[in-house]
Amino acid sequence: MGRLQGIRRHDRRLTRVSRRALIAGVSAALIASSRTAQKSPPAQGGWHIFHTAYYGTDCIDPTNRFIRASGDLAVNGWANVPQVEAEVAAWYDAKTLDEEKAAVRRLNKAALDHVVYAPLGIFLRHFAWRKNVGGIVQAPLPLFWGVSKTA
Repeated sequence: MGRLQGIRRHDRRLTRVSRRALIAGVSAALIASSRTAQKSPPAQGGWHIFHTAYYGTDCIDPTNRFIRASGDLAVNGWANVPQVEAEVAAWYDAKTLDEEKAAVRRLNKAALDHVVYAPLGIFLRHFAWRKNVGGIVQAPLPLFWGVSKTA
């Protein structure tokens, strides 16, 4: 592990993705910080990239919080792209499935064109349960209702 000792397993996965970003030419540093975006210039501790991970179910809605570009309200704290926000509104206003699909295509294109969102990969989480635990629902994240334990 070397430099990665003491970093939680989840954070190590992010570090692997960060290494790939470094190979691609992105200048990056792994630092401990708060979960809020830092909008100040990098020389003053700010960021140009907000690197995070989340469950796929967080992105099932085409207007998920990671793709929003509403300035201070955006997850990264600085994305401000009116075209992206207009397509989010178009998706909400769509009357038919075809209108929704068209709005989402435009939304995805605008988000990627303006680099509001840059998916760098995926990882799978594996879960193990004791033999005396039952009622586990197969899902992309742990769901604990209906779970039972026998002696």
